[in-house]
Amino acid sequence: MLPATVQLTLTGFLLGLGSGPLIVGPLSDRYGRRRVLLVALAVFVASGALMGLVSEIWILIALRLIQGMATAAGTVLSRTIVVDLAEGSAAVRALSAIAVAIGIGAIVAAPLGGLIGATWGWRGALLALAGIGAIMLALAIAFLPESLPAEKRHARGTGALSSLLIAARIPSVPMYAVILGATYAAMMAYISSSPFIAIGIMGLPPREFSWWVGASASAMIIGRLLNMWVAPRVGAVRMLMVGQALLGGSGLIFIFMSTTGALTPPLYFGTGFVLISGFGISMANTTALALSSGGAARGSASALLSTAQYLSGALIISLIGLGGIHSAFPMSVAVLALAVLTASALVI
Repeated sequence: MLPATVQLTLTGFLLGLGSGPLIVGPLSDRYGRRRVLLVALAVFVASGALMGLVSEIWILIALRLIQGMATAAGTVLSRTIVVDLAEGSAAVRALSAIAVAIGIGAIVAAPLGGLIGATWGWRGALLALAGIGAIMLALAIAFLPESLPAEKRHARGTGALSSLLIAARIPSVPMYAVILGATYAAMMAYISSSPFIAIGIMGLPPREFSWWVGASASAMIIGRLLNMWVAPRVGAVRMLMVGQALLGGSGLIFIFMSTTGALTPPLYFGTGFVLISGFGISMANTTALALSSGGAARGSASALLSTAQYLSGALIISLIGLGGIHSAFPMSVAVLALAVLTASALVI
């Protein structure tokens, strides 16, 4: 089996993750959050179990696409349910807590997945995911309340496209979608370029590179914990501006490094730490501010945010690749340009 064909399983999952919000969000506005989330979790479990049994690669790719779409429900509806149930500083604090949990999960997932894969193979890893999904489904059935009462839902005649258009017409939603998408894209530009810059240009050994990456990646959790503590006191708007200032500052330092030759591991990864912490601070505040104005279309607003986030990340990785891998300048320009875009969105 060709490696490129196997790689399509990841492509299918990412396509599902990017397109799923546009289905899940409007459905939750019409039928309620709990029902849609339970169905999505059931689909996640079923697709994971089937993937552990099939041997045909194209069926596996299709199942990964379906699983990605089901996974999108977790991102979209966790945000939406929080803002349904809380407002203002309480919503920001809760969204930051969710973001911290996601960050910790991302750190734990890689070594745990490697251990499961080494012990039981790729089928075992997929079946383990299905088992985790089954636990989440059971917990949701037992403890998750419905956060959107029937009287606040969209009428049955409101289709997915209509619901998305309602959300898109709320002025603040497109603005915050641009900010979230651009901030996430800046972080992905840094992450996707780092192996080539650190190993290929600075000459770091792969093992040392992994330690530097881990240190800078911890900035996301630190930024989110800081936001949990500070945002309720100073407000989401001010913290969002702090996050964007960190983004702009990191872009300027990257430009300085790439044009003067001052490219050293401490300065490069230290700047990456600033960039990632800026994203960690910005994410919860952007989401809270956007969804607080979503009203009955809050699920669709969350869908637009998620789609903007994942599609912008995929696009920037492709553009950075076109810029070449023998210089840090394309990544530096991308980060600074995206910082200017977010600043412009805030001003407008």
